[in-house]
Amino acid sequence: MNPVETVAMIRAQLSASTGWAIDAVEPMHHGRRSFSRHLTCRIRLNDGTEQLVFVKFVGGVSRDRARQETLVVRDHEVTTHLHAALRRHGRFTVPRPLACSREHLMLICEHVDATRLQDKIARDARLFPSRRTVGELAADCHRCGEWLRAFQAETVDFTSSGPSRGRDDTLDAETLLRLVTERVEMLRAARTLDGTEAAKVTASAQAAARAAALAPSVHSGIHADFFPGNVMVRGDEVIGIDFVMSRHGSIYFDPTYFIFQLETLASQLLIRRSVVDTLSRAFLHGFDATIARADFWKQSPMFDLLFLTHATARLRTLALNRPPTLLRRLMARRELAALRFRVAQHVGSAAAACAA
Repeated sequence: MNPVETVAMIRAQLSASTGWAIDAVEPMHHGRRSFSRHLTCRIRLNDGTEQLVFVKFVGGVSRDRARQETLVVRDHEVTTHLHAALRRHGRFTVPRPLACSREHLMLICEHVDATRLQDKIARDARLFPSRRTVGELAADCHRCGEWLRAFQAETVDFTSSGPSRGRDDTLDAETLLRLVTERVEMLRAARTLDGTEAAKVTASAQAAARAAALAPSVHSGIHADFFPGNVMVRGDEVIGIDFVMSRHGSIYFDPTYFIFQLETLASQLLIRRSVVDTLSRAFLHGFDATIARADFWKQSPMFDLLFLTHATARLRTLALNRPPTLLRRLMARRELAALRFRVAQHVGSAAAACAA
């Protein structure tokens, strides 16, 4: 689709969804993420006023076109629900949804003048940040934990209603085990893991899943990609974005993913472990103060299983993607080796605990 067609489509969708009498659509900034490309546009209305909107085109989330369409519609449904429901929580919100096109895999919302938390961490937390800087980032992470708790409260019934729309839409212990097993087989076939490593990871996941299935479980809505890159901060306000991967399942999926991604940032961006621990503790305190940072991944069989879920997903991404520059390829290779070692340590400690 060429730029002229894109602008015409945005104009038509906004006019139909909002009733705006639009004089012009002016694209301003564009970019790409893993599964989307996006535009920021200035909309000039016939009454002389202007609006900034954020346009997202989803792609690559699934090989199945119908599945991608379903995920786009779900993103719009969840965002619409949260925009109304989160008002009672004051400082927590999502961008106001404006339009959705299943046909074009397109979502439009109000532009949010805020900073991505991941960009803020990457800018301010590297090497030797001041105590004040770390304190400010910790406060942001604490509020992210509170936002997630509010999100779960407002989606516990919403995301579970209606028939299941895909085999991975309920992320319980059984589904997580299947995902880990499928990824391990792919990593073994790609020679990212050798046969012994693959067998140990699979056995560890099976043991964790059996134990997790026997324990009481609490389910809610799951963002499924909740990390500092999908959080906008503005003062003490937290804005969650990008709900295309939203699911239903264990309340611990999102908080463990957030912690896993903070730990990943440490290996990518030269952030000291002590800073990561501070931010992680702040996030956990905001979400649930009873969860300890120490020995985080061994606190329950579900945490154990979720570590393997997140780690095998990251290993798959590192194994399949080929960064465009030599430096990025070297960094990815370094991260892959470090994560393989970490997984081996995790699996080994789990086996030792079972033997004891």
